[in-house]
Amino acid sequence: METEIKTPIDPETKRAAESVFRGLGLTPSQAITLFFEEVRRLGTLPPQIPHRPEDIPVKPR
Repeated sequence: METEIKTPIDPETKRAAESVFRGLGLTPSQAITLFFEEVRRLGTLPPQIPHRPEDIPVKPR
């Protein structure tokens, strides 16, 4: 069984990321799945990703 994830994201960030994914031959869904699988494998965020909440550029709601 699969679970669907919905989250708000800045439109420019989404467009830029989708462009990178296309260049890698990935769909957004495949890229997100790879991210989740890497988190599961490592037991933490991948080293290239900021770990402190204040370093992650998320706009408060």
